[in-house]
Amino acid sequence: MKYFALALTLLMAATAASAEADSPQSNNLRTQESKSSRQLASRQSDWINSHNSVRRKYQKQYGGTYSRIAWSNGLKNKAAALAKSMANNNCQYEDPANKDYGLNFSRSMGSSSAPSVSGIMSMWEGTLSQGYPANGAMTQVLWSSTKYVGCADAYKDNTDPTKRCYATVCLYAKAGNCNMKTYLPEWKNAVVSGSGSLEQTESNLRGSDELRNVDENSSRNLAYATRAEGWLAAHNSRREKYHQEFQSTYSPLSWSIPLRRQAATFAKSMAANDCTIERPSDMKYGINYNKRVGYSNIPTTEWVVKSWEAKKDEGYPANGSFTQAMWSNSTYLGCADAYNANKKCSISICLYAKAGNCNMNNYPSWEEAITQGPGCGLCPPDVQTC
Repeated sequence: MKYFALALTLLMAATAASAEADSPQSNNLRTQESKSSRQLASRQSDWINSHNSVRRKYQKQYGGTYSRIAWSNGLKNKAAALAKSMANNNCQYEDPANKDYGLNFSRSMGSSSAPSVSGIMSMWEGTLSQGYPANGAMTQVLWSSTKYVGCADAYKDNTDPTKRCYATVCLYAKAGNCNMKTYLPEWKNAVVSGSGSLEQTESNLRGSDELRNVDENSSRNLAYATRAEGWLAAHNSRREKYHQEFQSTYSPLSWSIPLRRQAATFAKSMAANDCTIERPSDMKYGINYNKRVGYSNIPTTEWVVKSWEAKKDEGYPANGSFTQAMWSNSTYLGCADAYNANKKCSISICLYAKAGNCNMNNYPSWEEAITQGPGCGLCPPDVQTC
């Protein structure tokens, strides 16, 4: 069995040429849809484990910190479409129209069995000593700033067994192998220090979680996932701490794409108005704001939530942003940011469903209200009960 690998990212590509000529094939295409859910889950696990195994090994070896990669069903679905198209073309590589993601490609010939994940990864790993761009598939696998991957296979049958083929595609977000020329020949430094592909920009207003590189239908339903995970981690680490401190059961927040979209609309509007904070009319969700002036970028999610936490001991209503963030019966969260370059100011907004800080006067303390108070207002549009 022969393998052919290609690493294509937003900015640079590395290819290995194929010696096989095109040949007539049957129309018998087999994709991941024909596999059982158990097979798909096992293959997904193999992809994640194989990626993280080599990332753990080499990122530390290259002087960086191990950065785990996670699975995205959205990327997997896109990879499946690409793999099917390539398989239908004798498993020849095709340059995708959409280059918003990092891309690794492998072709196997002469077998009706899917190539093993470990075999493909070993092939990519075997190119490391060749230097960049020959090892571009593996540098994409190892790229620290790449946080999500989705892989898929497609099979093309042929009456001639030697011409049966499998096309395998992995997509990555954000794409790696970016700005390699600034690091070469020290490509190892690029792997652990290089940024991911650039964000979209809209005039001078930038919503930092408006990344094109993570599908909104990812396996954990985290739209624009890196920023979303930061918001969840900053909230839930504190909710776990304070819910236990207030002698209650820890109630984590879940991410809501509709709430994030609504928060993005509010944030962009306020940023465009010189970062003036204005409470939206007829608000049906809980809302927290952060405004920062004088910086050339948006704050980290940890910084924003920590600023709300700093109000904790001031008592209610001064600590209302903290009590909302901690409110046990608020179970959904969506946050977004926008930046005004002319004014060097940013707006960060989080929406909560259901809203917290309800019926505060009915409780002897704000701590008790956090853990026992009801939610009020609406659930996210895509959730019936919350």
